[in-house]
Amino acid sequence: MQIIDNANSISEFLLPLAEKNFCVQARIMLRNYDRPLARRFLIKRRWTKVSDQSHDIRGIFQKSNSKFIARTYDGMWEFDSTTEKWEELNIDMEDIYGNTFYSKHTNKFYIYDPKRFIIFDPNKPKSQAITQYSHQYGSLSINGALMFADGKFHVIGGYDSNRHIIFDAETGESEVHHEFKECKQGYFAPGLVHIEAKNELLMIGGYNTTSDESFDIIRKYSLKEKKWSILEAVKLPTKRYDFPYSLTNNQKYLIVFLNGSLYFWKLGTNEFIDISDKLPKKHYFKSMIMTGDCKKDEIIIAGFIRNECKDLVIPVEIMDMIKNWYICEYFHILNLSAARNKSHWKINICDLIPDYER
Repeated sequence: MQIIDNANSISEFLLPLAEKNFCVQARIMLRNYDRPLARRFLIKRRWTKVSDQSHDIRGIFQKSNSKFIARTYDGMWEFDSTTEKWEELNIDMEDIYGNTFYSKHTNKFYIYDPKRFIIFDPNKPKSQAITQYSHQYGSLSINGALMFADGKFHVIGGYDSNRHIIFDAETGESEVHHEFKECKQGYFAPGLVHIEAKNELLMIGGYNTTSDESFDIIRKYSLKEKKWSILEAVKLPTKRYDFPYSLTNNQKYLIVFLNGSLYFWKLGTNEFIDISDKLPKKHYFKSMIMTGDCKKDEIIIAGFIRNECKDLVIPVEIMDMIKNWYICEYFHILNLSAARNKSHWKINICDLIPDYER
């Protein structure tokens, strides 16, 4: 039974075995292939439209391998990629305003309010869910970049702020750690990602409210050395602020949407690659995020091996080897502006980025 529509897929699946010098013939199949439930686990070589019914998202955060959370004007929503359904969460965040970041490691929300740092635990009753600490920074850092890393909440820039503020979630203490001198007034709406393997933050683009100019530079912050630097060898393809971006789950690629064009950057290289021709439609996409699409044990494989070498030892874990090779990561891109047609698309990351490295 042929279920993979790309001619190279079978050989790609068997590549790990070929590297072990095995003589292999294999057939990969899904049980109940003719049923819609099974069809969604096929390897899809195209964009899939997930939904037209979405919400005006103000922030989007990964919750787990297969789920992400979206904060909207009127509440919290969760998307489960295994069922492809949105569900409104029963989380009471009334009267809680400000920039929001969700940490999948602590399962908590970290919020920068004009008067407070707020830690919100959605798993507790509201009377016990909120821990708050007052601060004197005011509303200056609203529309800055937020990140929770190494047990600390980083608030960087804002329309009227050129500062990097660090809030310690354990002690409740905060400090102005750094000022970006070239932005005397504000460092507005840059992108910010946490590269956990390297223990560093990358800040991308942004807008200098003093000179009325956007940035194309990428800054690096070492969480170990507590120092900022600029990556001299690489820049954004265009100067931009307040744009959608996503780091792949293996933290090797950054995908950005700039002025109607889609690019990816393999970290460590010096170039952003234009993949705009792979966009499903010419929309202004507002949000993007990575998730898994299914559990690997939901893939059913039948394999056949012919041993033509007397001294060859055939491993019994051939199924696990194929499962480990299969990449079930999907890239989601969402056009959720209230004034535009709302749509939500996804594509397997291997079909979006050529020669995707695991």
